[in-house]
Amino acid sequence: MIEYMEKAYAIAIDAERKDLQTIAAQALAQTHIVRFELDEAEVLLARALELAGESGSMRARAGAALAYAWFLIVKGELDAAETLLDEVRLTSVELGVEPVAAAALAKLGWIARRRGDHRRAEKLLREALRIVAARGDRGALPDLKAGLATTLVDVGKVDEAERLALEQGHLDLEVRGVDQTLEDADIVRVHSVKRGLGITAEQKVHLLRAPMGGPPQRPAAAHSDITAGHDDGSRSRV
Repeated sequence: MIEYMEKAYAIAIDAERKDLQTIAAQALAQTHIVRFELDEAEVLLARALELAGESGSMRARAGAALAYAWFLIVKGELDAAETLLDEVRLTSVELGVEPVAAAALAKLGWIARRRGDHRRAEKLLREALRIVAARGDRGALPDLKAGLATTLVDVGKVDEAERLALEQGHLDLEVRGVDQTLEDADIVRVHSVKRGLGITAEQKVHLLRAPMGGPPQRPAAAHSDITAGHDDGSRSRV
């Protein structure tokens, strides 16, 4: 995969297309980040920011800054990431670039939750979800609903968290054909907080396939002694 990304970046350079170079540099950097090759990623993202600035496009600048903020989050530099994300959010709102604004809000929500500010995280994630839902971006909805659901558990809004968790599971089945974004531990956490139930992997499928619009049916084999796999709330998908 990385070889194709490197080739695309080289082609963009040869073509002297700064717009394509910016996009290709960000894509290649993200591949390096996934591989935890952070030095290589930082060079590429710095170049993407430079190219975006030279282009004079505020939209390009916002997109490059969003990618760099994700890199800072991975490095654990949350203060710097938060400052950059606030800039991206404000710029995107001014320009009307809603997908970038929603992505910035979601990442700010993740940072707030990581710091234990669950009320702020809830507010940011709700706003991100509102934007994405209004746009009909079904591809982004599952991860946002999963992140908001776990945050709502943190603030004690378990009924709504359960509803969102199950909606998210249905979206994954419908949009992606899989049910992996909201893992077993997340459903265990939501249901065990509300009812003292333990939900096994097999029972998870039963819950996710329950009809939408009505309360989930309790699996007949559910037991209250399942404690393994409880989520400690440290994970986030936004």
